[in-house]
Amino acid sequence: MTPTPRPKYVAIGDSFTAGAGLKPEVEDGRCAGQSERDSPHQPAGAMDWDLTDLSCNGASLTKRHGGAGGFRDKAHGVADPMIDSVISDTDYVAFQLPTTLSLVRLRGG
Repeated sequence: MTPTPRPKYVAIGDSFTAGAGLKPEVEDGRCAGQSERDSPHQPAGAMDWDLTDLSCNGASLTKRHGGAGGFRDKAHGVADPMIDSVISDTDYVAFQLPTTLSLVRLRGG
């Protein structure tokens, strides 16, 4: 019997989402200061989801010249919008600003 794959969950947000200042920090995270206890890790751990945590200190919701808007990790030199990491096999995506969380189910029954 083939095991059921874990749902893929992409989290996008700023330093509030990344848990700036919370210890312990993720060793191989997208950027410095991302906590292992940040808000994306909470549901992912509880639901056993495969997490891609793109939350980052210094991320901003901006629009470049002629380009699409979206969270950008401008503080750490990531030029492409974080939304580019949401690909066809993503099941859930969360966009979080300090007081608003939107969780969108993209696939599944």
